[in-house]
Amino acid sequence: MFVRVWALVNMKIFTKLLLRTLKVSLRRSWLAHNKVFSSLGIVKFELAFDRNEVVALKREVDRLIEEGRYNWEDQLGSDKRIYEANTKSKLFHEFLKSRQINAFVSENGFVNSHNFLLASRVDYVEGNLGSGGGWHRDSVNPQIKAFLYLSDVGSEHGPFQYLQGSGRLMSKILLALRHGRSIGALRYKATEESGTVDEILGKCGDLVFANTSAIHRGKPLESSTRYMLTVYFFETEGEKRSFLDSLASNDF
Repeated sequence: MFVRVWALVNMKIFTKLLLRTLKVSLRRSWLAHNKVFSSLGIVKFELAFDRNEVVALKREVDRLIEEGRYNWEDQLGSDKRIYEANTKSKLFHEFLKSRQINAFVSENGFVNSHNFLLASRVDYVEGNLGSGGGWHRDSVNPQIKAFLYLSDVGSEHGPFQYLQGSGRLMSKILLALRHGRSIGALRYKATEESGTVDEILGKCGDLVFANTSAIHRGKPLESSTRYMLTVYFFETEGEKRSFLDSLASNDF
């Protein structure tokens, strides 16, 4: 009985995911345009932003956090986040209009009108889980994020980590079958990983685009502080609002 129910639930999710994937492909989405991004699900542009711009954005993150205007933090007080930061600061609002963001958007055929900005600061605290609270997917459907490093990020500073190939449809199916889980499962334990983990180190001003329906995390910090701006892209305004509403029950 359990096997039958599991199969029916996953078939429904699989069908929805397959149709969504075909729809994205037929719309000449970002998957069809950038060879590196299409193959790996992630691409980095080094020093995409001027250092002076980055310093100003970093100071703005500190200002809003010190004013208590962040709207989420983890239990240890390590990870502080300002969701929809573009509505709280003119500087962040202008960042969303930057040519560096919009050039990649227009070249890869996905929508930039339904988005929001997350500004975050993660401080080293003993026992921290890193940004995002561990390995996870943001969505089972393709989900695009842009990450701007506002500080130099070495291996000990909580870099973005990404499980190669885990954003592909077949990988999602095989992982669900291997562990008897729903295709729609979003949280993962380290013991469930299989594959190569890319660790995205960078300098302040580096810009990373990633398909975060793949398994990823912010590595736990071993020292110092990591600053980052993250742009979330959605196909519709309804999808964006649904995701923001889900933050009340999910730590993404």
